[in-house]
Amino acid sequence: MLLVDWQIRQYIETGVFRVDPYDPALVQPNSLDLRLGNNFIVYQPAETPIDPYDRDSILQHTRTVVADRIVIRPNDFILARTVECIHLPRTIVADLKGKSSLARLGIEVHQTA
Repeated sequence: MLLVDWQIRQYIETGVFRVDPYDPALVQPNSLDLRLGNNFIVYQPAETPIDPYDRDSILQHTRTVVADRIVIRPNDFILARTVECIHLPRTIVADLKGKSSLARLGIEVHQTA
């Protein structure tokens, strides 16, 4: 079951789940918009592959950038966080989806295997 706007507002206002910081203007007809934060992890092109089981391998190919804006060039891979932190009880599951306005710019919100 998807929640609609009044249910989302009600669940937040009654503490069923928390959104920090909460901006009521971000509630949409059946979703909650999240804003992009200013903390990014940028993956650097490398001759050697990244080993996901080796922390040093990952760290030597990444850099952290804190900025109000970032330029994403073709073939860049960047991890970012949202401004909002969502706290859900075990009885509620959330689904993160991109907005079509971002997809038209070639930006994917998340990638899965």
